[in-house]
Amino acid sequence: MLISAEDRLSRARAVLDRRGEAAADLLPQPIAESWMRCLAAGLDPHDQPRRMVVDDATLCAARQRRDLLRRLAFCEMDNLYHQIAGSNFMIAFAGADGILLDTITDQSFSAMAGASSIQAGTVWTETSCGTNALGTVIQTGMPIMVHRVEDLFRTQFEDLLRASRDNARLRLEDRVGSVFVAKLENVRVVRPVAISASPVPPPARPRDGFVADDPVVLDALRRLESAARRKLPLLLCGETGTGKEQLARHAHAASNRRGEFIAVNCAALPDTLAEAELFGYADGAFTGARRGGAPGLVLEADGGTLFLDEIGEMKLPLQTVLLRLLDDWTVRPVAGGRRRSVDVLPVAATNVDLTAAVASGRFRADLLYRLNTEEIALPPLRDRADFAAIARNALGSVAPGWRIDDAAIAMMRRLPWVGNIRELRTVLTRLTLMSATGVIDTPMVSGLAGRAIDPPAQNALRSMLRERIRVAFQETAGNVSETARRLHVSRNTIYRALPRARADL
Repeated sequence: MLISAEDRLSRARAVLDRRGEAAADLLPQPIAESWMRCLAAGLDPHDQPRRMVVDDATLCAARQRRDLLRRLAFCEMDNLYHQIAGSNFMIAFAGADGILLDTITDQSFSAMAGASSIQAGTVWTETSCGTNALGTVIQTGMPIMVHRVEDLFRTQFEDLLRASRDNARLRLEDRVGSVFVAKLENVRVVRPVAISASPVPPPARPRDGFVADDPVVLDALRRLESAARRKLPLLLCGETGTGKEQLARHAHAASNRRGEFIAVNCAALPDTLAEAELFGYADGAFTGARRGGAPGLVLEADGGTLFLDEIGEMKLPLQTVLLRLLDDWTVRPVAGGRRRSVDVLPVAATNVDLTAAVASGRFRADLLYRLNTEEIALPPLRDRADFAAIARNALGSVAPGWRIDDAAIAMMRRLPWVGNIRELRTVLTRLTLMSATGVIDTPMVSGLAGRAIDPPAQNALRSMLRERIRVAFQETAGNVSETARRLHVSRNTIYRALPRARADL
């Protein structure tokens, strides 16, 4: 006769009460061994757990000791949270000393009795709390999973796990004889690993040219990747020059979409021809129209990503047009042609407060609701913990082979960087023009504080950039998208540097 998990646990508790022993034949081995350890430590199974809480200073020190591990763990916790949100759960992360460092709690779980006692700073060792998830895993050094699949199905959970590793479907039969076909998704078996601490953080890993070794940015990147894979509209917010277009390109790459990444500068769309630019036009639609018409930027992005840069500067009439597109995802060329459906990942970016723009009547509230399904905020360069990695990555892109010493980076970090990463790239380019040594050092950087880039230097930088664009444009046989990818700039930058580029397409 089959015994349910509830019956086994009830019988095991009866044995514990009657004889003061852990019934190994009624409990999973890790749980039975934990009960034995707790009994050996003199814990009374009828007492409430001794709730220990460390003070704020101890908690802060514990977090600092495990800063790198916390950042890695939080990314996994956040990713798991978005997969199982709404299923009445808590995700907890503790150190080897049992101090609970971080939690992510589902709203429904927060309302449960006792949930408030599981908070950062509480200590969850077996010797203080008895058998519990964190304490038992810490004690054994092994991953432990407690589940009840077998209460519903005759199929063993291990068989389902084994089938999932082979990406196979499995026949499930429940306790009343009904048959199902199942496939387990998102299975991740985590093994404990030894991590050696170092006072020097590891180098940042550029992603599509975007450095992300700051915990805030890394968290934003994880959320962006998850949303992009689900084709959810993304709204990227941040000051000018923080890297919103690079982040949009990363979203395109993370989405695994096969179409093009098409960037649109909403502030530069001409009032009279904006719809034609976006949705295309038929032959003879207006004076100067290309013979045979044009497909439009939205259709070019079909199967790919449409990046709406400076969305906060879009004129109200065009906002209405864009809203219709987001409602039905169909386009019709100006002055005729059949309506076509498009499959586009929409990514918008802004450096203005859209909520304030809605309040002042400059932006449509219903359009904002369509765009900000997932809102990603990029911190300014002055607030980022990975400034050194950003500076070295930027220097490598503007002057390959050059290097910058640590003291120079420390000095640059103290500057205000109003223009953020874009300003940093400009300053680094200027510094490389000032010397032929191949090294940026503190004497070169010391003159930057409080100085604006003078007009002659600006002109020199523009000329150099324009020449680099011209050469890359020729090397790619006039391919604007490939030129932009090579130089890590937007298509609009190519068009501004080479006005004939759009006409040549």
